[in-house]
Amino acid sequence: MSAVKIQKENIKKKIEEGVFKTCSKPKLATASWWNTFIRITDERENIIPFVQCLKCLSIFSYEANKTGSSTHRSHAQCCFGGGAPSPSRNQDISTLINKNKNMFAGAKSTFTEACAKFCAYDLRPFEIVNGYGFEVLCQSILDLAHQHPHLTEARSIISDPTTISRRVKNLAEEHRLALIETLLPDLKKIKLFGVTTDFWKNKLSSESYLTVNVHYNKNGYMKHLVLKTVLVNEAKTGGNVIT
Repeated sequence: MSAVKIQKENIKKKIEEGVFKTCSKPKLATASWWNTFIRITDERENIIPFVQCLKCLSIFSYEANKTGSSTHRSHAQCCFGGGAPSPSRNQDISTLINKNKNMFAGAKSTFTEACAKFCAYDLRPFEIVNGYGFEVLCQSILDLAHQHPHLTEARSIISDPTTISRRVKNLAEEHRLALIETLLPDLKKIKLFGVTTDFWKNKLSSESYLTVNVHYNKNGYMKHLVLKTVLVNEAKTGGNVIT
């Protein structure tokens, strides 16, 4: 077995184990074959140069501006089209678009119904579906469905609120340590950095927060890192910001 094939098998195994995650296509991606693939992130949530087929779960190499997309287009047509890839690129694209329209129209309608019931049954604001966290939750459910195609009761994978609360604290600590690991070596090398503050309000709870950010240039690229976010109950004055 070649080294590349072994690497792909290892990536697939890590996805199944939950070490690696999958995420949606790039926002600027317009090629129709992207409707057949999802990107992959490692344990540090960094995008790796590989993608996974939504149907057969095969792993393919992909790196923007370096990897061609003909293999991905051909696989998309073969895997979802049910036959050999068409020699005509225009036909490939139109076939994929039509199939994806039919494939996802019913799914989107069903999911809209589920979201409506979620908001109504649990008295959640409609805006909750616009949150990034909700998108992460939905993507996780889709990933689980691809990895475990057999029927599963939703209740069997929903954690207890206490477990989720504990995990939030652990995630915060993990991100804090990762921030320190990134920031300290950089601050020893750079000469200048800037610190900014930003007041903002949670539109769902109307609570006010203050976020502190640090900005600096590293190897010709600007880095922007969030240092801390705190709840603000006092007046938004310069004196309170300093303290």
